[in-house]
Amino acid sequence: YRYVVAVVEEDVEPLTAIRRAVLELSGIMGLAAVMPEIVYANERGYVIVRVSRGGLPLLRAALAAYGKCPLRVLKVTGSLRKARSMIQGIEGVGGANRLDANLPDSSAKALS
Repeated sequence: YRYVVAVVEEDVEPLTAIRRAVLELSGIMGLAAVMPEIVYANERGYVIVRVSRGGLPLLRAALAAYGKCPLRVLKVTGSLRKARSMIQGIEGVGGANRLDANLPDSSAKALS
């Protein structure tokens, strides 16, 4: 599996939005290939989504092709422990700078 650290952009249920995006792009076979599962979510809108390793490119394509992108992928990692530490780093004091380097200016300010 791969663990996708993302932030929810809209007021939607993340798993439903992911499933809808993948179904729209590639149908039920694509959804079976991705196998998305929310393993962590917090009140600030950060989620960790577990996906199959082979389905990761399909998930990224589905989120990009979906009309209004419900999630913004911040980072992808191979372990749940690393994904949790990334979220703690984002929310911790001074930890946001690690991921802000890859974000546009407006997104970096929103996370701070």
